[in-house]
Amino acid sequence: MQLRSQRGQMALFIALIFQVLFVFFAMIINVGLIVHDKINLQNSVDLAAYYAAQRQAEMLNAIGHYNYQIRQAWKLLTFRYRVLGDLGFKQHPIQQPGVNFPDIAAYEDGGRPPNVCVNHSFWGFNQNLCYNTEINIPPIPRLTIINPFLPFNFVAQGLIDQFRDQAGLDCNGTASLNFNMLIKWLLAYRAQISQSKMAIRKYADILSSDPNNFLDIRGESVAEGVQKTLRENLTRTNLAGIVEDNFRMFNSLGQTGDRKAWLNEVLITPRILYTFTREDGGCKGIAIPIDGQGALPVGSPPNGYPGPGSPPPAVEFARKESSAEDYLYHSSFGFEKNPWVMAYVGVYAETEPRKPFLPFGKPIKLTARAYAKPFGGRVGPWFFKQWPRGSRKSNGNQFTQTDLVMPTSFDPADEEFSESTNIFPNYARFPGDLLGLRSRAALAVLKKGLINYLTGAGATSSAPQPLSVAFYEEMPGGLAGVPSTGGGVPSVGLMLGYNGPWIRDFEAAAISPDLFDAMYYSVEPNAMGNYITPGAQKIFQNQDLPYDLGSLPPQFPVGIKKQIEVLEQLKSEDTSMNFYLINDWKNLLTGWAPSGAYEYDFPQGVYAQCEQEGQIPIPGTCAVGGRAGYSVKIISRNYLTSEELSLGGPGQVGPIQNPPPF
Repeated sequence: MQLRSQRGQMALFIALIFQVLFVFFAMIINVGLIVHDKINLQNSVDLAAYYAAQRQAEMLNAIGHYNYQIRQAWKLLTFRYRVLGDLGFKQHPIQQPGVNFPDIAAYEDGGRPPNVCVNHSFWGFNQNLCYNTEINIPPIPRLTIINPFLPFNFVAQGLIDQFRDQAGLDCNGTASLNFNMLIKWLLAYRAQISQSKMAIRKYADILSSDPNNFLDIRGESVAEGVQKTLRENLTRTNLAGIVEDNFRMFNSLGQTGDRKAWLNEVLITPRILYTFTREDGGCKGIAIPIDGQGALPVGSPPNGYPGPGSPPPAVEFARKESSAEDYLYHSSFGFEKNPWVMAYVGVYAETEPRKPFLPFGKPIKLTARAYAKPFGGRVGPWFFKQWPRGSRKSNGNQFTQTDLVMPTSFDPADEEFSESTNIFPNYARFPGDLLGLRSRAALAVLKKGLINYLTGAGATSSAPQPLSVAFYEEMPGGLAGVPSTGGGVPSVGLMLGYNGPWIRDFEAAAISPDLFDAMYYSVEPNAMGNYITPGAQKIFQNQDLPYDLGSLPPQFPVGIKKQIEVLEQLKSEDTSMNFYLINDWKNLLTGWAPSGAYEYDFPQGVYAQCEQEGQIPIPGTCAVGGRAGYSVKIISRNYLTSEELSLGGPGQVGPIQNPPPF
């Protein structure tokens, strides 16, 4: 039979293929949504890892800053020892006005060691018992009375005997005066470094305590912050399908469980001398180590300690190093970071988002992981220039030290250590410096300003302003007792702010950042605004945090910016003598700054530049331009698992010791 109409044939065809088309349509929608969720999950995990690494970078920046304060305290002790303490020696560069010294000239000609002797006119005394290496003043002869019938002879003999007795008292008193001055400087140094060490150890212990979390610089949980960052950036379906039990955060430093696995303190044992004098009719004196046998002068307070008997505890505390483990007050180069234990953070997350066209059955599982690490900053230099993999400290000898004039490192576990030529307090002013403060030019770099004060030209009145032992009477600790070895030492007032004695300005300027510091440390110009925060009290349990240069909080906080400003007022006009000093705080902004989304080279256009300067709580206080300290970047797992990382110096290649667990 012939069909009269063929209408409806396509409807039948469409009806037959509609289900197939719908399946393809649903699949495209689902795949698109899954890809969208996958991208969203990866981006969210990247942001979470970046956030955690930022918090890790803040902690490392704080550690680096306090590590630099240890160097500042050492530089201050060296300045006091070699400049203020040795100022009376007749060949000291400051004793030779108008003479400019080439920087290659060493001061300690003939092997003369620097030592502390303050009994001279610059310190307000009428005589100078510090003018020579060894003091040997012959005794005043007694007057022989030839004619006993002349009363004048007996008067003259009495006067001469008084002179002899006074000379003997002056001679004996000089020893206790020198000893007491050096003890105060050492007390201040040990108390100051103990505060910085306490802060460093606290931050490092927090970073090392938990592989899955750590507290940030404000005392808040980073893992909680990571979860919040992740959740705030997830899509609705990802958020609804997040697998809570499989969320993981990895703190690479926490994997060690011990800060000593990645942060090693380098102890030093300097030789420190003072002029010891004794009366033998005349006066004899020689430079002796303050920690040596028989090096304890007896005198009346405040010049020495009452004798005979044992010295008070604070004297022994100041003059002797202790080999006790984790002793806060041992002289220190500071801390060096193990390059084989890398600082980074990992984040792993899973979601099982439901899709509109797949309402039943098991949902598709999405996974993402990301790693981010701090980079571009420095905790501080290694003591030596090589760090073998597996070692907990850098290795080398005195010729491969980073600071070539620093006293020899000392490990309490060693039965003995060899003394190199670097045994007296000293520090390098620039990379490769072989003289440090043995340079005549370095000793005289503030000569013009200092002489102006000592002669009255720079004083507020026309009268000279001599140095005075009273300038250092306000340092807590004194000779009455020993600070607690458990930490919590009060500020010691190495600088009392800029309304205190004028010598504080010179001390601050003398240890101003130099080329060595800028090369090997992340120097924070405005640490007060970044690290001395109310939130930090959660970490330190309401214990006072150390301020820069030992300044007293909160009335007189002294920062790096102020230090450089004072330097500019006091340094020599002959720039060849002070070429190594940083003239502008912006020159410390040597950290990485972004020049593009995927560019990690330092952009030359912002070096030593700062726009939008202000009290901004970011490293360097510079909103746009250079910065100080660590920045953060995303890194790949392949990098973290590489076997060919060159991290420990020349010839030291291998994998890191804390690889990622996922």
